[in-house]
Amino acid sequence: MFEHVDDVLDDFSKEVVRLSRRNLNLSGFAKKGRKIDNTKSLSNGLGYKIKKGNTGTLIEFTSKEDYAAFIDSGVNGTKIKWNAPFGFKGKFANIGAIEKYVKSPKVKLRKTFINKSGQKVSQMVQKNDKNIKSAAFAMARSIAANGIKPTKFFTEAINEAYDNLPPKLEEAFVKDAEDILFKDFQNNPNLKLK
Repeated sequence: MFEHVDDVLDDFSKEVVRLSRRNLNLSGFAKKGRKIDNTKSLSNGLGYKIKKGNTGTLIEFTSKEDYAAFIDSGVNGTKIKWNAPFGFKGKFANIGAIEKYVKSPKVKLRKTFINKSGQKVSQMVQKNDKNIKSAAFAMARSIAANGIKPTKFFTEAINEAYDNLPPKLEEAFVKDAEDILFKDFQNNPNLKLK
């Protein structure tokens, strides 16, 4: 019935997903010196569904990764608070998930120490089970204490895409109204224009 409005909402949803992916893979976004999505699993898993009901149309943005909301909104740590709706309760973040991340080929393990002359030195270490578990343990403790800083990758994408939405929706409503009136006029031969 509202084909033009449906098209605008579909285009808006696609644009939000596109901008979210851009934000995740943009070095320096959210004042981070690196990309937010190192493995691309978060950006590749983004999507949307448009649901129509009796009360109207609802756009549901989806992610195949459960942690998408945490990356966008942030997570309060036990020591550092980010004014986030989520928070860590214990001393460790999900060690199993971090271990899986550390095992990925993109992660290089390094050991930092002070040498005999008092200089801080960093060297690569072998990626074996012991070093992976040790790194995951240290990262899980640090993440739980410091929390996760909000990136707003998704929130910023919605705000940017929304800037163009009202005029497009207005135009689509007019076109749909014209279509409905024209069809109604065609289907009712007793109507006469004065």
